[in-house]
This record gives sequence, structure tokens and C-alpha cells, in this order.
Amino acid sequence: MLFRSDPAKGRLASIAFVDMSDKEAEIKVLVSKDEEAMLEEFLDIFERGNFNQIMGYNTGFDYRWIFVKMMLFRRKSKKWAEVKVRDLMMIIKQVKEEYLFNFNESGSLDKWGKALLGKGKYSPQKEELQAFINGDLEFVRAF
Repeated sequence: MLFRSDPAKGRLASIAFVDMSDKEAEIKVLVSKDEEAMLEEFLDIFERGNFNQIMGYNTGFDYRWIFVKMMLFRRKSKKWAEVKVRDLMMIIKQVKEEYLFNFNESGSLDKWGKALLGKGKYSPQKEELQAFINGDLEFVRAF
């Protein structure tokens, strides 16, 4: 979804999501060199949808990015501010949504994607960044 760990210094390259309440829904991927327009499109879809939670792997990271970009572009969304965030990475680390301490390795998105879905990350993050810089938005969308 992004290039750097600091949303104030980096930029959004794409936003991907799927409505898990609709069994027929397909993954939607927004890609644009205009991050403000892309953020607006995503938030418009989000606000019109029947969403009450977001879920993903390391979702806290993505949620923070979108929140910071909303502040940057002076975009308000009460629905986004109040949505429940479920982070599968944290659930896997803890085995439940409440805190449980353990010494075991929790894995990575690539490892869990391969184990649960049969495929891992499309490419390293650096390749996605270079593709975005080169204007290869189809590669970014596939990533």
C-alpha cells in the first residue's frame, strides 16, 4: 500500500480492499499518482458501504497511514474514525484478541499468505516502489 513507514514522509501508492460481507465481491484496487484523489475515492466508497470494521494483516499500520493522510488533506470521516479495527497479525501473535505473552515466532505476511492462501507476497516492496516510480501501475495493482 505504501513506501515508507512514516506517512508524513511517504505517500500512498495504492489501496486494496474487499467487502467480506459479500461472497461475490471481488478485490478492488485503487492506484493513482494523485494520492489525494485516490484517498477521496476510497473514503467515498467506504462511507457509502455497510462497513463497521476493517480487518487485515498489520491493519494498524494501514489505518494509521490513511488517518494521517486524511489529516494532511483535511478530509473528515466520522465513519472511519469510529470503525472497529481487527489486525490479524496481532491476533496471530496473541492467538486471541486479548493480550497473551509467548516466545514463539509469529511469522510474516508472506509466510501466513502461503500457509493459508497458497500464495505469498507478489514481490519485494522495493520492486513495487520502482514500478510505481516508473509508472507501471499494473504491477502496483498486482502487488
